Amino acid sequence: MAGYKLHQPSVFGRIGTSLGSYLAESIPKEVDRQRLASGLENIEKSGNKSPLSQAASLIRSGANESQVNSFLPLIRQQEQANALIKQSQQNKQSQQNKQTPANPYPKREPEPQQKEKLVSVTTPEGTQATLENYIPKTFEQLQIRAGELMEAQPGLYGNDPAKALAAAQAEEGQAQAINQAYQTRRGNEEAVQGRIKQGFQDQVKRLQAEVPGAVYSDIEDKAINAVKPIDKGGEGLTEQQAQKKYGKELDDISREYKAVDTVGDLSILTRSPTENKRTLGSLRSKFEDRDDLENFALKMVASNGISPSKAFLFAKPVSDYKEINNELVKTPELNKRKLVQENENLSFPEIDQLIKDKTIVVAKKIAPLLKGTGASPLAIAEELNARGYDPKTWLKFIDDNRKKYDITESQGRELAIPENFLSTMNDFWLFTLSGLDKLVEIK
Repeated sequence: MAGYKLHQPSVFGRIGTSLGSYLAESIPKEVDRQRLASGLENIEKSGNKSPLSQAASLIRSGANESQVNSFLPLIRQQEQANALIKQSQQNKQSQQNKQTPANPYPKREPEPQQKEKLVSVTTPEGTQATLENYIPKTFEQLQIRAGELMEAQPGLYGNDPAKALAAAQAEEGQAQAINQAYQTRRGNEEAVQGRIKQGFQDQVKRLQAEVPGAVYSDIEDKAINAVKPIDKGGEGLTEQQAQKKYGKELDDISREYKAVDTVGDLSILTRSPTENKRTLGSLRSKFEDRDDLENFALKMVASNGISPSKAFLFAKPVSDYKEINNELVKTPELNKRKLVQENENLSFPEIDQLIKDKTIVVAKKIAPLLKGTGASPLAIAEELNARGYDPKTWLKFIDDNRKKYDITESQGRELAIPENFLSTMNDFWLFTLSGLDKLVEIK
């Protein structure tokens, strides 16, 4: 146009326009991001927990509605996770105040190692599972467990309460399955044990074996234990192998008991005391090998009319215990007639009391030597009786001081056996004539 000059925009002008447009678009976005970041930092610092308070914090920071809405699901998920964890922690604190375990899934300590002889193929786990009769966890307990899982491993569950609850439910299902498996195993174990017992009883009847109840029970226990695997302390035998092996052992022991019966019959008079002593000694060694001397002594009393003190003297001779033997050897003998002559001013009851008093003096020296030996109180009583002391006073002294001298159960059973210390004919034939009533010092 005439009089006007067209203006050509410079490159700088175009750049300036583009930059302005870019900044007009990007600056608000950057401001929004900064505001959002600031809001999230404020939430973290303030410790706000509820979804409403967290959303309000974002709005105060300048976040727009779209941004707040996009974070609300995450906020709610975090709130659920925190609630589970808080519930778990509160439950722990409550249980600690009651001095009881808070965890509904307590760690089970291993069973204490059994010191007694194994007598069963059933296992402690099966017994425990049967007695406990497992009770499933409540939903509240499962929620608590889910909180514990999230607290322990938040990364594993992605801070997702649903995943933690699913894991707690899976754990519960496994616990119930394990409990049921233990109960099933116990049923199988009891079936095996029942068959062994019945088969063993049938074997004993066929063999017509006769032994004391305690001996039978011990061998039956061996038969039951024998079917367990070798690495579990058993022998790895089949049920039939165990029945045959230990049925034969029981039969052999039964024959030994029957042999004791024949020693004291009328044939005792046809044999010399030395022969009788040798026969009994051979039998005694078999009983000793299986630690059954107490029953050996009782069998001699029941079947052969031997007095208890002499039966135990033969079964558990004092000479087997060096210190007790030597103390008795150096104990001076008492002669009642001589005591009467030396104490003319004393009556017979007073003489008897004097003997009891002297017996107490000797008892106080011998009793401490009983500890840990397994020596027979009745055998010692017989030796004291042979030296003129009062055996009943000795036995009463031991009975009155059981704890002080650590008297064992077997020694205690001897104290309960009636004893009159009057020798029988078999006592005379088996002991006096064979020299069993003589002690010598052991070097």
